[in-house]
Amino acid sequence: MVAAPTPAEVTRTPEEGAVTVRATLRLEGFEMRLAASPARDADLVLWTIHAVTPIEGYEECPLAVMVDGQVTAWRAARTQRRDLHVPLDLAAVRALAGGQSVNGRVCTSPWTLSAEHLLTVRQFLTAFDEELRWASATAH
Repeated sequence: MVAAPTPAEVTRTPEEGAVTVRATLRLEGFEMRLAASPARDADLVLWTIHAVTPIEGYEECPLAVMVDGQVTAWRAARTQRRDLHVPLDLAAVRALAGGQSVNGRVCTSPWTLSAEHLLTVRQFLTAFDEELRWASATAH
């Protein structure tokens, strides 16, 4: 019997002398990936939003996120047809993780992070913080 894919996961991968922390969130219509290397940049998380199916006007449409009723426009670099790469500072990711209700829109296509997804974002931040402490301890 083949197990169903998990809706979220966090991994750590050694890459070029630093550990990259990754999380994958699977939503209806989207896959979201977070990646960060705390030893390289202690304040940067790359959030990639991949549209599972093409979205009309994806290259030019707005991206907005609502956390507990507060809407924020995000700037995204579109490097592939269905991927939006959003560089976020750590404070923005912590705000998402602390939210009770997090949803967004790419063009007019909505998405919502479930409680399980938000737990995964918090686990990602825990792994990020641990790797940052390791990087600080080994830099001396």
